Amino acid sequence: MGRFASLGQGLWNILVSVDQLGNVLLGAVIGVALGDSKWYGEPDETISSVLGRKTQAQVANLPERGLVKFLDWLDKDHVMEAIEDCPPNNAMLRCERR
Repeated sequence: MGRFASLGQGLWNILVSVDQLGNVLLGAVIGVALGDSKWYGEPDETISSVLGRKTQAQVANLPERGLVKFLDWLDKDHVMEAIEDCPPNNAMLRCERR
């Protein structure tokens, strides 16, 4: 049983790292295409966390709101629970790591 538990944790870690890589890639693409990467690009933050912060700040665009609805359908309050430590009342800043 211990072998399967560690396999599950390893798979979870891989999924989180792919999510973080996606955030970095989005930051690079959005930064180049739109000259604006203030939301995406933090290497240690997941896309879900960014979507949660943008939802809180009420600046998520239509595709992002659709993704939020889908993720919340899969896992209730997913993006809000995924928000990482950020400076309070300042969703425009990238999350600070402690």
